[in-house]
Amino acid sequence: MSRNDDGTIALSQTEFRLAHGGYYRLNVICPQAVTPETGLHFESPQLMENAHIRVLSVLESEMEFYAQGLSFRAIQCDGKGGARFSFHPMRKGEYPFLVKDHSDPPVKARGRFIVD
Repeated sequence: MSRNDDGTIALSQTEFRLAHGGYYRLNVICPQAVTPETGLHFESPQLMENAHIRVLSVLESEMEFYAQGLSFRAIQCDGKGGARFSFHPMRKGEYPFLVKDHSDPPVKARGRFIVD
């Protein structure tokens, strides 16, 4: 995740194709220029509800994990840093994801995970 010159959110990909039952690691890397006021928030609750989470790792500080029950719901960058999670998709389907900032109204970028 980063910013384009016009202030929009840039993503490395907006579509990820995954195999049902495969093993994946998703890295969420936040740019150095992010602050608590301009931070970025990644969420894909439908994917998390339909995946077995194996490992959550914080690569650098200033990261937040939002958890509910045995799964997490979002990763938020309030400063430079990164996080990754490893998981097995357990159900086939299409699962949207959202990346947004803290502005009002928030700048958003969307994508999807497709599990075949």
